Amino acid sequence: MRKTSLVFLCVAFATLVFGQNFPFPQNVTYPYGITADAPDNNRIQTLYSTWNSSFYEESGTLGRIKFDETQYTVSEGIAYGMLIYVYMSNSTNSTARTRFDKLYNYYKRFSTQGGYLMDWKISGFSSVNLSGSATDADLDVALALALAHKQWGSNGTINYIQETENLLAKIRDLQVDGNNIFKPGHHWNESKNPCYFTTASIGLFIQAQTQEGFTNTRNWNNVYSASHTFLKNSQRNGLWPDWCTASGGQDSRGSNFYWDACRTPWRVAWDYVWFGTTQSKEMCNNSIAFMSAKNLLNNPGSVGAYSNLYGSSYSSVSDQGEGKGNSCFVGGLGAALMVDATKQANLNTFYTYLKNKNETWGYYAPTIQILYLLTMSGNMPNPYANAAPAAPRIVDAETNAAGTQIILSVNKDLTTPASTQASNFTLRINTITQSSAFTGLSMQNASTIQLNLSSSIEIVPGDIITISYTPGTIQSTEGVKLETTANQAVTNRLAGNSTLVDDCEDGDNINSLGGAWFTYNDADDSGTSTVIPLTSNLVEFEMTAGGANSSVKAAKISYTLGKMLGTAPNQYNPFVGIGTQLGAEDTPMDITGSTAISFYHKGSACVLEIHLPENMGANANYDTYAYNVPAHTTWTKVEVPWIEFTQAGWGDAYTLDLTEVYKFQWKVTNTSNSTGELWLDNIVLEGLAGQTSTGPNKTELIAAITTAQDKIDNAVAGTAPGNYPQSAITSLNTAINTAQAVASNTEATQTEVDQAASNLNNAIAIFNAAQITPPNTIIADCEDENMTKLLTYWYSYAAGSSTIVPLASETTPFVMTAGGANGTAHAASVTGQLVNTADPDYESAGIGFALLEPEANYDLTGA
Repeated sequence: MRKTSLVFLCVAFATLVFGQNFPFPQNVTYPYGITADAPDNNRIQTLYSTWNSSFYEESGTLGRIKFDETQYTVSEGIAYGMLIYVYMSNSTNSTARTRFDKLYNYYKRFSTQGGYLMDWKISGFSSVNLSGSATDADLDVALALALAHKQWGSNGTINYIQETENLLAKIRDLQVDGNNIFKPGHHWNESKNPCYFTTASIGLFIQAQTQEGFTNTRNWNNVYSASHTFLKNSQRNGLWPDWCTASGGQDSRGSNFYWDACRTPWRVAWDYVWFGTTQSKEMCNNSIAFMSAKNLLNNPGSVGAYSNLYGSSYSSVSDQGEGKGNSCFVGGLGAALMVDATKQANLNTFYTYLKNKNETWGYYAPTIQILYLLTMSGNMPNPYANAAPAAPRIVDAETNAAGTQIILSVNKDLTTPASTQASNFTLRINTITQSSAFTGLSMQNASTIQLNLSSSIEIVPGDIITISYTPGTIQSTEGVKLETTANQAVTNRLAGNSTLVDDCEDGDNINSLGGAWFTYNDADDSGTSTVIPLTSNLVEFEMTAGGANSSVKAAKISYTLGKMLGTAPNQYNPFVGIGTQLGAEDTPMDITGSTAISFYHKGSACVLEIHLPENMGANANYDTYAYNVPAHTTWTKVEVPWIEFTQAGWGDAYTLDLTEVYKFQWKVTNTSNSTGELWLDNIVLEGLAGQTSTGPNKTELIAAITTAQDKIDNAVAGTAPGNYPQSAITSLNTAINTAQAVASNTEATQTEVDQAASNLNNAIAIFNAAQITPPNTIIADCEDENMTKLLTYWYSYAAGSSTIVPLASETTPFVMTAGGANGTAHAASVTGQLVNTADPDYESAGIGFALLEPEANYDLTGA
């Protein structure tokens, strides 16, 4: 038994409006196949509004889609949410882009592979519940990002198309096996899941990679072909199993048409309506034949889960009696009808049934119901089909070694621009805009712009440089103007703008940072591998003659990999390695601000590992961040940005934190009895001004100045909502000037720099708080008897055997109670009793009011 009193709070209303290029609804005619004859866009909007309010939750810059167990979120849910938001965006659904971005921030927050490939199950906003990636989610996120680029453009907070390119590289490298077949996740490959083979996405990736001029390209054509072959081989009697072997055979994880496989016909049909793929049409026709054999073409409510897929005929397939009429199965199988124009009436029947469903169990069915309806109604167009050439964009920028030029890499070939176009570029050094920075420009090659700096511009080691571009006449050979660029980071390549770890020339075992070189083998793991030299407390490492670029010395090991002994022979591959500490006696080093590690390499392929506190001590997690270095027959410079380091996925996930780096290790691992050599020379931390000669680290201070200046640049003085008081703008400007003085002071100490950064960050927080917000909208103050400020009425109710006082009805209005909050006269108050019966879920009592009369949806966007 429980008594409950209720208190209602006031809320405020505001609306944000964003532009979009293909707003909902579209109702396009796909290049192939058919759609429902009478798409009900209002019903889709209603389902979306309910879904949006029921399953989306945010915390600061992060957003998530609540799972069936609402305390959790799965990567699949993030991906589906992003797809829904990008396709439902319009002036009514004005929060779609903001929520899309927050979902992607969440995806990045819980990704381990350099910020990509999300762990698949997360507890709220806090921690990983189950680690390892799910390939279908990562593919859908990449698709959503590519669509977002076309929907909203990539000049906002998130560069959607660059993130698409980066994520696709990770997927292709880590989630596709040697046969061009998708693994279920980057960390395992024992089974295959047909519904993870999102062929429509792959087709779009091929188009986007070409149209957008990706520089980090991958071969997706062979994955597209292999995926169709796999899907065809794994289809049985018109259906697909949840799991199967690589050849399509039965798998112990589950070989029924169940809650995973229900999506596969939809994904195959989606591929057909976008690209007209013959194999996809054939597979969907097989699904239609199954539906015909089972008398389902006009009976969507009978569609559900099926077993015994591997029998000799349709009649051998058994109805499991589960999921009948659920949207997951109805929409999934019904989508197959889109490939056959003679099945228009059947498609209409399935669409009508699907749109009228009110799914109430969990997040999965209501979510995928919307995606199915969007597909069937022509509301999931491919914006890359027959698209005009994309604008070229700057993808990399750096100084030359002398600091007299800025070199820009563009993702497409350009026509030769006029030298005067240099005036369209803005250079900032340590956040300060440089006037008349360039004397002109020229082309080093068809996709590389050389900007020549004025003699008055001096760049020194440690300078943080950005460049911006306002469109002028620079254009691609396709006739499209170069895209706007805002504060593109410029790598400072001046000599002295890097930290030398060791050039090996002194020949000893101590590097330039005071750390020791060492070697190791697998003896502690019952291995028999040998490495020469093998260092110990008594044996120090020595350099070998014959360094890179005709230098005198280099670090070298030679090795023989032997058999792993013990109770499980060859359970792990044998290994040896060489490494160097970044400080004496395992003292960590803060390398924040560096952009990459570079070194010269010759000999065997190896794995370069970064060792952090997570890899040290009694509770070490040895799933280190690592990078695979290929074999080289001659001295070759290797430069690896930190974002390219990833975990393998078998251990606990953790963030790559560069504030405490202990050592780097180059590990050679292979099958037993292999021999070889590994050479290293000239190891450098790029982008980190030499630690032995530079002053304090000003990275945080410069970042704070940049943030503050951006806020000032975008602030509007005034009294309207969203404006700032002029006094707040003036105060922040003063704080910026004070911080800039410290940043420009070559004699400033680290303590002074840190204090300046802290002061400016505090000033930014005060400025943020000064922004003028809209007034609250009081919707009910309980002082108007039973009526709200929205001219609707309070009510109370009780169900089952439960009771509530007062109990309102059509003839008995709700009555307020004396004694409101903050000394007001009245409040809404009830007392009640919930009765413990055999059906406790039916027992309820409560109080409330409608927002509109008669009851209808009320837009609370912005509240």
